[in-house]
Amino acid sequence: MLKPKSARPYVIYLMITFAITGLTGCSGQEKQAVKPVEDYLKKMGAREVKARIFVTRQDFPDKAYLSVVATWNFSDAKGEPQREPLGYLLRKEGEGWTIEHNVQFTEDRGRARELIEGRK
Repeated sequence: MLKPKSARPYVIYLMITFAITGLTGCSGQEKQAVKPVEDYLKKMGAREVKARIFVTRQDFPDKAYLSVVATWNFSDAKGEPQREPLGYLLRKEGEGWTIEHNVQFTEDRGRARELIEGRK
């Protein structure tokens, strides 16, 4: 007699596929969001720009929060390159993002969602 096959492996496979697709979509948006901030900071003299967090909200689909750490072309008192944590609110324009204005730096996703909402 033939036993019916279990659906469990297929469900697990689909969950993994959706998770990977979701992560890939976010990283693509993050790359698009970092570009205008990186271009802006490089024009200001930043040597390196590293993204920390990128946060969006479903109820504000055209807004996002991006925190970065910029390394400048000058040194601090210890002789090490000066690093500055920065936060930005971004606005969706077409397929890309533009800087709306700078806000406080945070690595807390909950706080970033509040900043997107407009809370101080």
